[in-house]
Amino acid sequence: MTAIFFSVLFAHAGAADARAVSETERPAESTASVLKVADELAAAVRARDIDALLRFLPPGVLCIDSPVSRQEIEKELRREDSWLAAYFFRPDTFRKRFADLLVPMSFAEFLDTARDLRVTTPGKQDKHFPCVLFSAANIKPGHSFCLQQYGRRWVFRDLPGCG
Repeated sequence: MTAIFFSVLFAHAGAADARAVSETERPAESTASVLKVADELAAAVRARDIDALLRFLPPGVLCIDSPVSRQEIEKELRREDSWLAAYFFRPDTFRKRFADLLVPMSFAEFLDTARDLRVTTPGKQDKHFPCVLFSAANIKPGHSFCLQQYGRRWVFRDLPGCG
């Protein structure tokens, strides 16, 4: 398959430029919009901007088989000692309190230390619920997020650490 590269420059001192990649033969408009959302997600996390991250939340997000309200998630993100806040915004807290074999590194730390950052969308996936994978040359494993359309925008379908 031919990979299509979109150069994405993240505003972060010392960060290498990232490449958003579609592994499909012809990137559809929705693939391009999903890759743009991945760029915006990374920018929100790098800026430690809770309000920017909240734009990726629908009114409710599935957590295993039960919905969790946007208000509950916002509360968790604003609590400095929560898993979710540490994962997105407080890498030191995550490393000290929450890192384990399943999730050894917060997304914030991943973005801060990644070299040759790439964002990919697998070619064979449900177009209504696409996933993006952030990967780096120097860090394994990467981080992935699945999305869904809510109105005219892409939002989280589920959240990491849910359950």
